[in-house]
Amino acid sequence: MHACAALLEEMLSLARLEEAALNEEDLDKVAELTEKRAALLQEVWRQREGYDETSLLQSLLLLDEEQKKLQKQAELLHETYREQQNNGRKQAKYFAADRHVYTQSNKSLYFNKIS
Repeated sequence: MHACAALLEEMLSLARLEEAALNEEDLDKVAELTEKRAALLQEVWRQREGYDETSLLQSLLLLDEEQKKLQKQAELLHETYREQQNNGRKQAKYFAADRHVYTQSNKSLYFNKIS
């Protein structure tokens, strides 16, 4: 077995682990696995000499499909985080407005007592 084949298989297994980490929302693990895959890809490219080009192309296309899945999953997670952030902002505005009303009502009570 050529060294590239083993590295490409390892990249594929890392992509699957990365998918699981995305499902668990473990972004530190995702970043670590992404860096490992990038390093392995560079190593594959350096060692491609003597490896069957057709096999290399097929493996790279398979990895490209996995990458597209990961990217779509990451985009969905990003959108979820964006929605959570927007909901948090809406809640903060609501509570700020509520605090303002409470403060104003206390002031009006104070003025009514003085009058």
